[in-house]
Amino acid sequence: MLPCKYPPLKSNQDFSAIFSPKYFKAKSVEGEEAKAAALKSFFEETIASRFAQWDNIFKANNNSYFVGNSITLADIKISQFYDFFDDQDSINKQLAAFPKLVEHRQRVNDN
Repeated sequence: MLPCKYPPLKSNQDFSAIFSPKYFKAKSVEGEEAKAAALKSFFEETIASRFAQWDNIFKANNNSYFVGNSITLADIKISQFYDFFDDQDSINKQLAAFPKLVEHRQRVNDN
């Protein structure tokens, strides 16, 4: 199993349940400069760390989907995770470092 500083997700658990408190905390920081710094940190550290973990899963599985050879609930949940954030520019900026995740996102959205 790959090391991760976040707890493993249970099948009935939504990704946003783990990340939304940190995201909304960053969004609620007072002062525009402080808020921008908190959001930048959230995307560049927290989100980038998760994307790196998912990228490693793809590399280890050598597959087009997270589980098996076809779309599963895991793929749909991850696709929903990308869309959860209102700052899509920051999500896309972090995704750009992980081409397999970009391809996966497109593959799931096309289905």
